[in-house]
Amino acid sequence: MKMRFYIAVTLLICLSIVVGFLFLFVFFKEQPVSATIRVEKGESIAQIADNLYQNKVINTAMSFRIGTRIFRVERKIKAGFYRFEGRMTLYKVIMELTTGKDRLVRLTFPEGLTCQEMFALLTSQHLGTEENYLALFNHPADMVPPEFGEVQTLEGFLFPDTYLCPERATEREIIQQMIHQFQKRFRFASGNATVFQPLTAYQRLILASLVEKETSREGERPLVASVFLNRLRIHMKLDCDPTIIYSLMREGRWDGNIRKSDMSMEDPYNTYVHGGLPPGPIANPGAAALFSVFHPARNNYLYFVSRNDGTHVFASHYSQHLKNVKRYQIRYWRKKRHQN
Repeated sequence: MKMRFYIAVTLLICLSIVVGFLFLFVFFKEQPVSATIRVEKGESIAQIADNLYQNKVINTAMSFRIGTRIFRVERKIKAGFYRFEGRMTLYKVIMELTTGKDRLVRLTFPEGLTCQEMFALLTSQHLGTEENYLALFNHPADMVPPEFGEVQTLEGFLFPDTYLCPERATEREIIQQMIHQFQKRFRFASGNATVFQPLTAYQRLILASLVEKETSREGERPLVASVFLNRLRIHMKLDCDPTIIYSLMREGRWDGNIRKSDMSMEDPYNTYVHGGLPPGPIANPGAAALFSVFHPARNNYLYFVSRNDGTHVFASHYSQHLKNVKRYQIRYWRKKRHQN
């Protein structure tokens, strides 16, 4: 009888040791992690566990669910952004979700900024370094949606919007958030498209960036898009001034003025020299510009000129365009010089 008792006690002790080691291994073994997680208000423990598992913060979703019960924190997990970095245990991950909500930096990016300008805004808020952003900018292959083909840079793919950026998020995570928003907006813009010209997704993005830089008036964007599409259809050069500005910016020579010599410079982005679309976007277009290239106005316009008040006047024939240039440009600037 005593022998059975000793055996039972021994087995119980061994089992306790095994369970103890298993407990320590599951909840207190460190592993390298690097991810930013958002916990939505009202999310279940199972949903949070799946999110953590998919982002490789934990090894199994079940261990997380069990852990929240063991440590009695099921109802203490708070919504918000959490940054997990370095070597962490499952226990620390669970506790972090109850007390370690990351501080968020609110940033608004206006439509039409270049990636370089967006990076400057991010680094001004101490969100990453310019060097790391430029490295991502020049190597976008694993970040850009596959339907856009082999692109050379991230230009055009960072959607202008207001973002809540976790203070400890990496440059890649911030960029991925912006690209994800771009994907949603691009898909929405392309719905029920009325344009039948054979343009690829990337060509439409390039065109949207030109429209974005040509006008800030939402009602004019479909008109500007129609002009460029009409020109492309008849193989007429786009003669888009913002492409020259972008060329000069790339070379660090933009000083706020386009000179006559700039219009004839040899640069792949110069649409006064090269026919068709430039090789890539010249800015990051917003929702209205993206929508306009899928739903342009229907007309025969081939020209437009600024009225110098933020709006443009459009024309189908060159003779009418010359009259508009004379009225809204030549006379305007002549009067301006006389006043000065």
